[in-house]
Amino acid sequence: MILGINRKVILLTFSIILVFGFALGYYIIRYQTRILKLELDERINVLMDNLSTISEYPVLIRDKESITRLTKGVMSQKDIVFCRVEDMSGDFFYEESSEDAGPVSKHSTTIVVKNYIEGIDEDLILGTSKEVTEIIGMIHLGVSHSSLNRKLHNVKMVMAVTIIITIFTTCLTIYILLKRILGRPIYQLVKATENISKGNLKNKVPIGSKDEIGVLAASFNRMIDNLLETTVSKDYVENILNNMRESLLVISPSGLISTVNQNILELLGYTEDEIVNKPVDMIFEEAKDFIKWRDDVSLAKRATIRNRETFYITKDSNKIPVLFSASVMLDPEGSIQGIICVAVDITERKRSESRMQDSLREKEVLLKEVHHRVKNNLQVVISLLSLQSQYVKDQNAIQMLQECQDRVNSIAIIHEKIYHSKDLSKIKLKEYVEDLANNLFVSYKISTGKVRLKLDIENISLGIDTSIPCGLIINELMSNSLKYAFPGNRAGEVEIIIHKMSNGEIGFIFSDNGIGLSDMIDFKDSPGFGFRMIVDLVEFKLMGEIKQIQDKGTKFEIRFKEIV
Repeated sequence: MILGINRKVILLTFSIILVFGFALGYYIIRYQTRILKLELDERINVLMDNLSTISEYPVLIRDKESITRLTKGVMSQKDIVFCRVEDMSGDFFYEESSEDAGPVSKHSTTIVVKNYIEGIDEDLILGTSKEVTEIIGMIHLGVSHSSLNRKLHNVKMVMAVTIIITIFTTCLTIYILLKRILGRPIYQLVKATENISKGNLKNKVPIGSKDEIGVLAASFNRMIDNLLETTVSKDYVENILNNMRESLLVISPSGLISTVNQNILELLGYTEDEIVNKPVDMIFEEAKDFIKWRDDVSLAKRATIRNRETFYITKDSNKIPVLFSASVMLDPEGSIQGIICVAVDITERKRSESRMQDSLREKEVLLKEVHHRVKNNLQVVISLLSLQSQYVKDQNAIQMLQECQDRVNSIAIIHEKIYHSKDLSKIKLKEYVEDLANNLFVSYKISTGKVRLKLDIENISLGIDTSIPCGLIINELMSNSLKYAFPGNRAGEVEIIIHKMSNGEIGFIFSDNGIGLSDMIDFKDSPGFGFRMIVDLVEFKLMGEIKQIQDKGTKFEIRFKEIV
């Protein structure tokens, strides 16, 4: 048990009073004992003197009867338990004693007679005679101490009771005074200190005295005012923590849960007593990460967890998905003070994501079906154009129908790619150009042994709004090369280069080493539909630019940005 200051003062005062009380009682009892013994000795001495004088004549004449009466009279005296009268020869005239006398002290005195010689009558009157004494016997007395001891016992009892009552009264008085003067103010100061340590800064010390305790109380009150201005109370902080939407817990360096807020208690179904000071792995599967932090301070200083999806384990052993973050708290010396963990319940978000994924999969299936149907419809158009060309005799008309088929096919290939792609919003440009070029070679019955195709295309994915005009441009340029650049059995090469540039633009170079375009023809003012469509697609659809490069054969350079 911890003793307060007032109790310590009372205990010390009680000890001092007890010591002085017993010391005083000891000296008083000794003084009373000495007084009683002196009184007894004085009474015995007076009695012995009287006996010595009274017994002179009976002893001198050896009158035993008188001695017997004298002895019996002495024995009637209080505390006298033994009496013996004897002459000088050792013969006793009389002896009497009492039984069970207890402690006894023996006293003896002589019986003397006085004689006057050398002119007794005349000298006695003149006062010049010489006195001569003669011892004629001895008196022995035995004095009992029982009465003395009883008196001493009574004195001791009275003193003990007096000392105890005095000590009790004094201590009670001191206790009441100290409690009023010292104990109550100190208790109020202690309570104020405890409130401050708990973060409660509302209550002040109600002491207004002018002594040292009053000065200390005033200092405490000023300290509370300063703390109110510079800090927040524990209740305020706890109110913030308990009203957080997130679940919060603090883990001690030993791996135990030291602090929780109300949200995590409601989330997991525990009470505060059931979870505080328990191992963290009872609610958190990934607690092994914290063991690494605890054992390696250098790792702890830079180790954090941010927005990791994990699971909390409830009291019923159910798993709750949470978005988890954690960081280490270090004290000024750099030691681990604790690990603070914040988590948000994402159960509803997970359910929403699951519903969205299901809905997205349905939409993807539907969208793929749409692209597949569009591709099929475009194939029907291509088949109709092919069927129509069989009933046309004009070669120019047949060529126009063939060009229309190729253009429609370039669009159909895009929808086919989307249908087979995992990403419904992007087309891999390299695969698309390869398929488009191969279909054109087949369409114009050109052998790859005669005209070689060279492709240098970066792995670029483009949206459908950019891929369709890009495909139509490639279709027109390549169709022109396959139809006009290599007449007769002339062999050659067609090259397509597509790269993404540092400024975000896409650079597209198309070239062949055929006979080339006539110098008299400006492709931007060409009367043909193909070049006019290329210029319109580049400048107005892709918002890019196209230019012809004078080289052997035909060469065009196109720059554009992806349509967003």
